[in-house]
Amino acid sequence: MRLPATDPTLARPDTLVLLAPAATLVPAAFEEVDVDAARHAALLTGVQRLRGATYLRDGAISEQQLTDGCHVQGADDASWHVVSVHADGRVMACARFRVHAADSAPESLGVWSSALARSAAWSGRLRVAIESDMTLARLRGLVYAEVGGWAVAEEWRCSTQAATTALSTYALAEALGGCIGITTATVRHCSARILRKLGGRALEADGTSLPSYFDPQYGCEMEILRFDSRTPGRKYDLHVARLARTLRTLPVVCATPGVRVAAGASRRLETLAALADGHVPCFVQGGLATA
Repeated sequence: MRLPATDPTLARPDTLVLLAPAATLVPAAFEEVDVDAARHAALLTGVQRLRGATYLRDGAISEQQLTDGCHVQGADDASWHVVSVHADGRVMACARFRVHAADSAPESLGVWSSALARSAAWSGRLRVAIESDMTLARLRGLVYAEVGGWAVAEEWRCSTQAATTALSTYALAEALGGCIGITTATVRHCSARILRKLGGRALEADGTSLPSYFDPQYGCEMEILRFDSRTPGRKYDLHVARLARTLRTLPVVCATPGVRVAAGASRRLETLAALADGHVPCFVQGGLATA
């Protein structure tokens, strides 16, 4: 997928772009907000095409699960997306961030379609773990979010930009006021291990960690991880803060208009930006390589 040559995201190579479903969800601290349904749709198609090609190559999906080469999911239109765009217009890496209502039922989450949720032995504990984190998020005034849709072009798998895409979900979460979240991660390509390095932790219920599991839907071993946006992996916390500082000037493309209000989230973004000042980046090329 290629964007028009005049697109401002091509002003510099390997640019991060944020897709928001509606301008009503964009914190006031963001400076470059563009309500453009056609551009949003074009970028989202690029995300879905990258996911389709990546998951198909990895054997996680079949051709029959694609729509014109795109991996389309129901959560896409209602979610934020962090997108890395190459200088030539190709979408090279992406992650999806979906905020759930405070009173959402566990069955409404994408994770509820996992094999673990269908397990007689573990579905009850998965429910307890999710409900516990949702309650914790409400008590702390945070949002509860589900992160997924991870994909990285093969040539970027060990690149700085690929890792930055993943870490930017932490910065985005903080920009939205902070969150407790959940994600499913494949053990393939050490993805789950990398996300653990970034701060992911196993879900727990009644003091018991939920196990990894084989999911026939994707044909691989999976883990369900939870995270708190305020506590990324210690090695990367300052990098997240630096990303938060630059997040304000990233292009934000919205599908629909609305009044932008989010004072609390804006203050949190300013706090993180201040934290980053005066520190040397702790992230270097190849820093996510497995030990």
